[in-house]
Amino acid sequence: MAAQIRFQGQSRCIPLSGAGPWMIGRSTQAAIEIHNDPSTSREQAIIYLERGRYLLEPLSPRVPTLLDGRPVSGRLPLTDGSEIRFAGQVLCLDLGGTPTHIVQAPVGVSVPSVNRPVAVPVILHGEIPAIILFFLSVLALVLPVWELQSDRTAQLIRLLDTSTIGPIAYLLPLAYALAVAGRVLAPLRAYAIHFDLLALAGAVASLIISRTEAESIVTEMTSLRQSPLGGFVEFFSNLAGGTLKASLEAGSGLRVLATLILGSSLLVLWELWKRRQMMARL
Repeated sequence: MAAQIRFQGQSRCIPLSGAGPWMIGRSTQAAIEIHNDPSTSREQAIIYLERGRYLLEPLSPRVPTLLDGRPVSGRLPLTDGSEIRFAGQVLCLDLGGTPTHIVQAPVGVSVPSVNRPVAVPVILHGEIPAIILFFLSVLALVLPVWELQSDRTAQLIRLLDTSTIGPIAYLLPLAYALAVAGRVLAPLRAYAIHFDLLALAGAVASLIISRTEAESIVTEMTSLRQSPLGGFVEFFSNLAGGTLKASLEAGSGLRVLATLILGSSLLVLWELWKRRQMMARL
């Protein structure tokens, strides 16, 4: 059993060290003891370290356990910065690496906080939910253009110039992500669209196209490029990023709006045509 940690609602992420396992609960024998909270089970959940991966398993049938806003049933993999919720408690875990849902910003870009997520990750499984959020992000992309101050505009231009936060970068107000998060829980598909959120000039999202493999989600841009949808999303996103940068430098957002609405409309029409072709073959 790992060394005991007493959790009393502290906001910093709890570091895990050693080989585990780590029991979470109200029990005084738990590795992560939830102090003075009768609504928490004595044995709420347990974390294992297996083959280099941290796995979370719920133990309490009375109090549900949520991982990054999603109900946990069976074992689920943890990432650095993962949030575990149960009863009224929220635990943030420090696994000693960079959180997959908190991305690194380029040098010179102001990021208020990179040690906790500003929203739960949004993982959309299936093409239709992905298109819905993609369309929302397209509309949201131009909204902050008129609100950005000159210094933040310069930061955003540097971000687009030397983007290291992921294959594709978007402005995405958190309200959209929070509205969609938790609602879209369709069955797993071969490809998922994963939005990573951080705080910058209101909100910035890094769109990472991922492939679901076993229990882990890995970035797989190479495989995605083999599909028409992945290739189109990547091409359009690069085009949108370049157009946004040019419009910011010129002080105009109309070009961005026109380009993004046209591109998103083409994406939706292409998906509808593809589905119609599939139905015709049945």
